[in-house]
Amino acid sequence: MSQIRLPGSSLVGRVYIPSSPPPQAKDNGIEAFPASLELEFCLMLEGTRNRGIFNQAKKATYRRWLENPEGPIKGNTPEELNKDCNSRQAALNNFQLNQGCIYRKAEQHGNTLF
Repeated sequence: MSQIRLPGSSLVGRVYIPSSPPPQAKDNGIEAFPASLELEFCLMLEGTRNRGIFNQAKKATYRRWLENPEGPIKGNTPEELNKDCNSRQAALNNFQLNQGCIYRKAEQHGNTLF
C-alpha cells in the first residue's frame, strides 16, 4: 500500500505528476499560450513599481540574506552598498525562509494576524 493513502502520512517530500500533458499546439494551429508570453511577463516584472512582486534578482538577494544574515554586503559604490543594506534590512525584518520558499512574516493588527 502506498504511504500517500495512509491518513497519518506526511506530504512533505512527495512529487506529484499531473495527469494531463502540458498544453501544446493543436492541429488547427491554436496555441494555449503565445511563445512570447514568458518574455513579456519578465519585461513587465522588470518595469513594474509593485513592491509585492519579486523579480528573480530580488528573490535571489532576499534568499541570500535569509540564508546568511551575517554575510558580507555587496557593492562597489556607496549607492550599491546602500541598496544592499536596505535589502538586507527588508529581508530580515519582513520575510522568512520556510522549506526553501520566501514568505512574508505575519503582521498583527489588533488581535488578528495577517
